[in-house]
Amino acid sequence: MRKLSSFLLLVVITNSLFGQEKPDNAMIGKIREEGLRKSKVMDIAFQLTDVNGPRLAGSKGYLKAANWAKTELAKWGLTNAALEPWGEFGKAWELKKSYVALAAPYYKPLIAYPKTWTNGTKGLQNAEVILIEAEDSIGLEKYRGRLKNKVLILYRNDTLKQSFTADARRYTNEDLERMSNASLQPRNQNDTAQQRRMRE
Repeated sequence: MRKLSSFLLLVVITNSLFGQEKPDNAMIGKIREEGLRKSKVMDIAFQLTDVNGPRLAGSKGYLKAANWAKTELAKWGLTNAALEPWGEFGKAWELKKSYVALAAPYYKPLIAYPKTWTNGTKGLQNAEVILIEAEDSIGLEKYRGRLKNKVLILYRNDTLKQSFTADARRYTNEDLERMSNASLQPRNQNDTAQQRRMRE
């Protein structure tokens, strides 16, 4: 039994030594160069969000963004960039305008958004407001028969905490310089994936 265990251990060690592949440091350097010094991620995000706007399936914004992506991929050298059909979708929906305000006992604009694919109201509508305080379908039972033609406001028990420190930290010039001059460290053969993630 002991000889068999020793033999199996020897086979495993031998296989692991031959199975390790040397990293292509030149290629890794090129990838880092592209990512750290030539990144286009902010421009791509700007084009897809600010320039093309909302991209709900079937909307004009989606088609505009998809065509932009196809054109951009072709500029990068992809020869088969194309939009492909993905089946029947149905009616497109796009938000043109949304406005909700409290009219009485005083005026107050409210932050509200229509649910996607809801019908329009064909102009301004005035209605009584009902505050819904229910956590589940059982709690909704007390409102049965009282909701038609009403504006519903769902009660939320959010607590907003005051914060006097910024949510983000701006990098100093020294931080940015240190990051831009980062060099590729030789890989330790005994590294685990967790150790590599901690270093990054």
